[in-house]
Amino acid sequence: MNFKNYPREYELVFSDFERVGKKCNIDYVSFHNDRMSPVRYQMLYLEEANKYKKDIFDHIVKIHWLNRNFCYRNMHRKKIGRNGSCLDTAFGLFTRVYGNVDMRFLFPSHSTFGKVVTYFDDFFPNFEEGNPFEEKYEYPYKYMGMECLVVVYQMDERLDLLKHGEKMKMSYVEFLDYIYNYVRCYTDEHGKKYDFILSHVFMPYVKKYEEA
Repeated sequence: MNFKNYPREYELVFSDFERVGKKCNIDYVSFHNDRMSPVRYQMLYLEEANKYKKDIFDHIVKIHWLNRNFCYRNMHRKKIGRNGSCLDTAFGLFTRVYGNVDMRFLFPSHSTFGKVVTYFDDFFPNFEEGNPFEEKYEYPYKYMGMECLVVVYQMDERLDLLKHGEKMKMSYVEFLDYIYNYVRCYTDEHGKKYDFILSHVFMPYVKKYEEA
């Protein structure tokens, strides 16, 4: 489909700093017992979160690469699930008994990590044939963090949206507002294909409806 960069028509929901300031005024933020300056606290939080995401991405790539290359009785496990009872049962027993891990812990049913792996064939066309233990599978964005991947993972034009967000150097909350506006404008023009979901139990994301 053709990607369209809609101009802003709808209100800012996430990056309206005047609204944010009424509930979280940055001037009132401090570190417990004033043992660290607020600026230093903010910088440490930003640095550690970014390092964590970078490390996590590397681990997700390697674990998923191992998962995708599992074979049993010459059957290749190509998908996250629904590979057939025999293959999925053997894989589950292999990870629990011989890998000492339950994959439901690493990738629970509502895991954000499970959404990230849906991009790997786009990011790394040679994903299975390469080897992330011998070569670097680099995260492709500087500004679009993994949170942004999760927001649009169901959308057909997700790569175009991420490319635009990266080009415009959007923060996470700016990207959320961009996608919120995009979904509403798209619905106005084409009808209801997408819905922007706000939940108390999961981060914001776009739900795609099944086509009739």
